[in-house]
Amino acid sequence: MVQISNQKSHDNPLVSVACITYNHEKFIAQAIESVLMQVTDFPVELVIGEDCSTDGTRAIVQEYAAKYPGVIRPLLPDKNLGMAKNYEAVRLACRGKYIAWLEGDDYWISPKKLQLQVNLMEANPHFSMCGTKTRLSICDSTGSEKETRLLAPGTIKEVYGLEEFLLGYTMHTTSMMLRNGVVEFPSWLSDIVMLRDTCVFALHADKGPVGYIDEVASCYRLHEGGIWTSKTAADQLQCNQIAIDLLDSHFQGRHKNLLMQREYGVMLAGVSDLFSKGLYREARMLFWQSAGRLVGEMPWKIFALGCGVYGGYQCRDLFHKLTMNLAIRTRLRQILSKISCKNE
Repeated sequence: MVQISNQKSHDNPLVSVACITYNHEKFIAQAIESVLMQVTDFPVELVIGEDCSTDGTRAIVQEYAAKYPGVIRPLLPDKNLGMAKNYEAVRLACRGKYIAWLEGDDYWISPKKLQLQVNLMEANPHFSMCGTKTRLSICDSTGSEKETRLLAPGTIKEVYGLEEFLLGYTMHTTSMMLRNGVVEFPSWLSDIVMLRDTCVFALHADKGPVGYIDEVASCYRLHEGGIWTSKTAADQLQCNQIAIDLLDSHFQGRHKNLLMQREYGVMLAGVSDLFSKGLYREARMLFWQSAGRLVGEMPWKIFALGCGVYGGYQCRDLFHKLTMNLAIRTRLRQILSKISCKNE
């Protein structure tokens, strides 16, 4: 077993760590260090696509590449490629039997992550991918951690299938290891930027089951500069709709119901969040952004949600505020309790 930082050569790597980075000056060193701390019994290469950042990210990547030439292979284009083309350039450069994804503003926690995943994949050659539990780190404007949560599948199992990956993020991107070469990537994937990982995971899960290691091995950092978190709820829903339509076309409608359930879940979460913030007009606009697409698949759900959007949620919120302010709620419960006791 060798710590990756001591590795002398990245020739014939078993695992390629694929990292894309742009304007991650605050975070990229931690991402790289989390790869260098891995302890494995196989060779690893770290392929970093640095996409002409406007901050000091490139200088940091070059410094690490010079210090660890036996590990790091930097891709340094002369002009900005954009996220989709940078993803593709890094993927095509990966030579390993397995690819582990790590974006430049995330990092790994466990030094055993790669070894555990390779052990699982080697023992199960029919697995297309595997992932782990992930820590979500919510950061303030300076990049400092202010809150943490755990990201894990709703139901913990040893193996997952295509259905789970069509419905949502069963495992987070930064935890995933993919078997290289099992998917022939379709041409439409080259142009998709947001939720590209959703599409890649679905394509892989279609080729074989997905293993899961119930350990916290990676960290997803949520910060103000993140490309996804800077989008509005309407933009996020639109990105999901684009990915859903592409996958629906790719699978020739075979999984339309699952994909529509995914869209409904995204829309419902967005509507609920906007209502909780008192943004009723925005919530209704979000509802209509998706309602017409979903009504044919789930008419009663859409009708019920529409009733909530046009008065139900607002009335509920007003009732809660009123009863809270007047201290009525506790009194009502006492009266109802007495009535219930008398009836018994």
